[in-house]
Amino acid sequence: MKSLIFLFLLALGCRTQRAKNCPVCTAPKILDEKTCKCNCAPLPNCEKPKFMQNLGTCLCECVNKNRNCPANKQYDDFECGCACKDTCHVCAKPQIWNEKLCICDCEKNLSHTCTRNQYWDFASCECKCKHQQTKCCAPKEWDNKLCECKCPNHPKCEPGFKWNPDNCQCICIRKPMKCNAPHVWLESKCKCDCPEINCGTDSKIDPKTCKCVAVPTKPTTTTKATTTTTLKKKEPKKA
Repeated sequence: MKSLIFLFLLALGCRTQRAKNCPVCTAPKILDEKTCKCNCAPLPNCEKPKFMQNLGTCLCECVNKNRNCPANKQYDDFECGCACKDTCHVCAKPQIWNEKLCICDCEKNLSHTCTRNQYWDFASCECKCKHQQTKCCAPKEWDNKLCECKCPNHPKCEPGFKWNPDNCQCICIRKPMKCNAPHVWLESKCKCDCPEINCGTDSKIDPKTCKCVAVPTKPTTTTKATTTTTLKKKEPKKA
């Protein structure tokens, strides 16, 4: 126990002796007893890359001292750089404040997604039609997204056909063939077939002769209706 007290007093004496030999520091610098030098006390919130401490004055200074700012900005010592002159900016939705350009701007510029019939509207931050809605020729309808007349639906075409956006129909892509009579080439069916004939309800067209033939009628079964007669009894007259 005595040895520990002796070592403590010895260390305290050496420290006091070292402090006596160190120089006297003037504010704002303080003495570093380990190195026996006058150093600046570390400042909070004075870190790179914007700030650095001046070892001569112990003050926090800006790293970038270039004060040449564009017309819409001014130098800000707190930000250590050029900042927007307009600090009380209020943007109408959906726009937000753009700190680089110092203007109200869209959060995302999607002008590259606009079609040839559209333009980018910075006020609403969306693509809008260059022209107002026009009257479309049937069967086409006006599409507000594409800003053009478009077919209302696009069905899947059968083999041998392709979709024609001009008339909104599937058209035959095969070359017309020479058909054996009485068959003719039908563009609507894209094959040789009988010409379209109205045979009525009691007939149908024969696919070989292309003539109307009577449809055989199915025999109908008749059921004899049984009638029941009920005799009404005469009620006696009341006296």
